[in-house]
Amino acid sequence: MKIIDLNAMDELNSFFHFTNMSNLESIENKGLLPKKGENAFSLERTEKIFFSKGGIGTLEIIDAWIRWRIYKTIQAYYEAHNLSNCKEAFITGKGYTKEIIEKTFIDFYNYISNCVYLKLDLKEHEDFAYDDIDEIKKYFKKDEMLKKMYGPYSNIDSPIMENWNMHTFANRTISPDKLSIIELNENSNALCIIKNLAEKYSCDNLYYLNEFLAFTNEYDNKRSL
Repeated sequence: MKIIDLNAMDELNSFFHFTNMSNLESIENKGLLPKKGENAFSLERTEKIFFSKGGIGTLEIIDAWIRWRIYKTIQAYYEAHNLSNCKEAFITGKGYTKEIIEKTFIDFYNYISNCVYLKLDLKEHEDFAYDDIDEIKKYFKKDEMLKKMYGPYSNIDSPIMENWNMHTFANRTISPDKLSIIELNENSNALCIIKNLAEKYSCDNLYYLNEFLAFTNEYDNKRSL
């Protein structure tokens, strides 16, 4: 698969997709295959490939992913302790204990450290459309869970997809020749790419991403002792 350095990219107009390193062999042979979003509440109605546009869009989706994983950690804790109102605990913040946050951050650290970013060479109208519909926003815009998950950078009142949560046309495969592994100084680790982007763009409204990055610095320091 082709390799491109982050510093050589037109970041503002590039399309980013992250995936586990273990998927690379299959992707190199078959390309990226459409599927329903992993964190889409199991409500997506068609299979697509999801991606983000630009550095800030890439950071926003990581912020959203962290929120999703906080919810899943709360859900697992509530189920293990036979507690009810898991969604309410997530929406109100009641479930955001130090234990929950730390477990989420460690799990996400381990997950994203085994991922890489791909640059997708896509063409508007052929592979995707900027005015395509976000199915989750269209059908569940009044859901309080959706509002919490999509964050302050999302326009819930519009069904149009946004730069942080874009997708291809349904059932479309992206061939290997349209894919490049993104590296930064020969390092393809996704966390390295995220940290670099966070240094370049304003992350003032990305609370969970900021908290996670602060945690990773402390976590790395402890692990190095």
